[in-house]
Amino acid sequence: PCWHRRGKPQPISWNIQSTSLANTANVMTKTHCAAYCMDCPVTEYRIKSAQQFQQACQTGTRRNSDTRTTSFRYPPALRVSRAIHLIRDPFDNIVGRLHLAVKRRARSGKPVYDNLRDWCHYLDQKAAREVPAAEGLFPKGFYDRFRHVPCHMEFFRYIQWHNLAYQMMVAKKNEDPASQVLHLYYEDYARDYNATTHQLLNFLQLNHLATGAFKSFKAGKSYRLMFSDDFQKAVTAMLRELALPPVWNLLQRRYSLVAAPRGESGSSKISWADQLWPFEQE
Repeated sequence: PCWHRRGKPQPISWNIQSTSLANTANVMTKTHCAAYCMDCPVTEYRIKSAQQFQQACQTGTRRNSDTRTTSFRYPPALRVSRAIHLIRDPFDNIVGRLHLAVKRRARSGKPVYDNLRDWCHYLDQKAAREVPAAEGLFPKGFYDRFRHVPCHMEFFRYIQWHNLAYQMMVAKKNEDPASQVLHLYYEDYARDYNATTHQLLNFLQLNHLATGAFKSFKAGKSYRLMFSDDFQKAVTAMLRELALPPVWNLLQRRYSLVAAPRGESGSSKISWADQLWPFEQE
C-alpha cells in the first residue's frame, strides 16, 4: 500500500501489472508474510518451507469501494529486487505482541490477560494441548525439549519467522544474483534516526526531498529489564538451538544474546533448525 500526505490518508493504488514502474526507483511495500498470529491454532502458525512462507508474502488485501476487503496475490512477474529485513529484540517483541493481544481480545469480548506472566501461562496451556497432538508438524522430542521455556511457542513463532525470511531471501538471491537485502534493526531509528533514514533511502535508490532536518523520532520502549536472568537465559538457549546460524549471528550481533554454543545445551545430536525448516540451496 502507498499513501498520500494531504488531508486524511487514503490508499493510492495502481495496476500492478503495468510496466510504467519498470524503470523507476523502488516502491516499498510492507508485509508480515505468515505465522505471526497470536491466539491461533498451531496449524495456522507452523510453516514448514520457505516456499509456503513466500506465497504468504506475495498475498495481500485491498479495500473495495464499499469498504469491504478482499485478498489478492501479486503476480509472479512483479519483480522484487530488494528486501528490507526488519528485526526487533525478541523480548521487546513479545511485550509489543502482548499489548496488541490485549487490544484485540478486549474488542472481541475475550478474556484479557494484561500481564506477561498470565498471558504466557495461557499460551503455554494452549500449546500443551495442541503441540503434542500436532502429528507431523514437529520432529520427535521437540515439545519436551522446549516446554519449560515460558511462552515457548511465542518465541518459536519469532525465530521461525526470521529463519524463513532468511531462507526466502537466500532463494531469491540464487534466482536473481542482483537482488539485495538490507538487515535493519528496529532500534536503529532510536540510536541514529537520520543515518538510518538515509541508509534506507539509499538502499531504495530514493532521494531525500524534504528540506531541513528530519522530524524528531519518538523511540519505542525497551522491556528487557522486565525479564529475570533465568527467563532470559532459557529463551536465549531456545533461540540459539532453533536459529539458523546466519540468523543467530544477526540477533547476537545487536542484542548481546549469550547462550551456549550449538551442541552444548542438551541436544548435541539434533539440529532442530534443519529438521524444522529443511532447505536446499541451489
